[in-house]
Amino acid sequence: MLTSVRASGVDPGTAARVERAVLDRYQQQVQVRERNLRQEFLNNRSHALRDRGESADAAETTARNEVDDYLRGERAQQLITRDAAARTDEWADNIGLAPILREIATSPRTRPESVDDTLARLTTRAEQNTSLPKGLKQALTRLENSNADPRAVDRATRLLHDRYHEYRQHPMANTYRETLLERRAEFTRNGFPPHVADRLAQRDTEAFTQTPKAQRMIDSVAANNTNQWFEKMRGAADRDGVDVADRLAEIHRYEHQPVPEPELRAAGGRLDAMHADLDNTQHQLNSLLERSPELAGKGADRWQEGIDATRDSISRLSETVRAGTTGGETVTRRAINDAALHGPEANVRGYDGEIRMAAKLDNIHDLGPLVDVSTPTGTRMASEVDIVTDQGRTWHEVKTHDPDTQRLHQKDLEAQSRKQLAISHMNREYWVDGKPPELKMHFMNGVHPTVKSRIEAIRIEDENGHILDDHRVEVIDES
Repeated sequence: MLTSVRASGVDPGTAARVERAVLDRYQQQVQVRERNLRQEFLNNRSHALRDRGESADAAETTARNEVDDYLRGERAQQLITRDAAARTDEWADNIGLAPILREIATSPRTRPESVDDTLARLTTRAEQNTSLPKGLKQALTRLENSNADPRAVDRATRLLHDRYHEYRQHPMANTYRETLLERRAEFTRNGFPPHVADRLAQRDTEAFTQTPKAQRMIDSVAANNTNQWFEKMRGAADRDGVDVADRLAEIHRYEHQPVPEPELRAAGGRLDAMHADLDNTQHQLNSLLERSPELAGKGADRWQEGIDATRDSISRLSETVRAGTTGGETVTRRAINDAALHGPEANVRGYDGEIRMAAKLDNIHDLGPLVDVSTPTGTRMASEVDIVTDQGRTWHEVKTHDPDTQRLHQKDLEAQSRKQLAISHMNREYWVDGKPPELKMHFMNGVHPTVKSRIEAIRIEDENGHILDDHRVEVIDES
């Protein structure tokens, strides 16, 4: 296996770190197999001695006196090393280590697929499945039994399909992003260099999101939200004295009509503004790196990768709009709408906010590091910290929502605060000078007073159930 790592073609530094990660995994498996073999010997030997008539205490003492010599023996060592090697080899196969290294070696300058592009690809693949889950059977039956024209029923059914896949996107994205964070943290903790850990995590995460277990969870959430939307539409149609199938068919017809040229021009204007904002963000990043070139080795490369991926996304949307305005192709509201434009706009604001915040801070220690912890129940929690300063003493999170939209994101902000409070306190690796890191959440465009008070009121408990009054998130208005 180590020979294959060296022969993969990756640079020597990457190969050395991957070899170390593999050897560390092997040593872990050696320890696991040795513990198991120790227990197996103690059980078998003490049982045999009791069968010969020795007391339980005497048999146990004799077995414990003999177990170390047994484990040092040639046969035991062969069992341990052979099993540990086989398990390490199986692990490397399962995570796809060899093909990932070959991919990195053959295309070292190729950026990994962005999260947004991966989710778009998975969404497109899911939409090709025309069947709907059992949870939507009642809604389908209502449409099939309606008094509407069959063509209207067909359009209404297609709209139900469209809405279901739209509602699928949010739980799919949450599942993918959460799993990706956990996998990246795990592979990084295993000793893999960041660019290898990222590729391994991406492969592992995509495989997980396609498992029946993950798909059932995503389908359940999407079906529930689609049913809520359908019942809302049905209630409105009943109040208006309209058949629900006719109402949905009308919406479907509207969404699949060509976007009028004035709307396309407005969308093009938004996309041009995004390009300009992204150029400004790139300039800020360049200026920051000129003043503090050491940040390039502390994670600033992730900003550049994100900016490049966002620029690609905006350019693709601009091409779609341009094709519609020149008459090259028909562009519908399903392709260009507010939701499609909102994602890139949010990405631009996010990178801009983090870079502006980094320019304000001194003693930057790390940018975008993964942090994680194994909870007492055995589950792992992982998160990403925007900026770490003062040798790890302070974690900074940057938020760019406007105050009037922050209430919509309040649950997510509170959940992130609780998670980072828990990770920073429970994982002593992150403590500095005997204390957990301080947590600060910076709102670049102002903060809603209710959001501020709710976040600053959050407290967690320690391992003994005591509330930690002095471990909290400080909310800062940077506007």
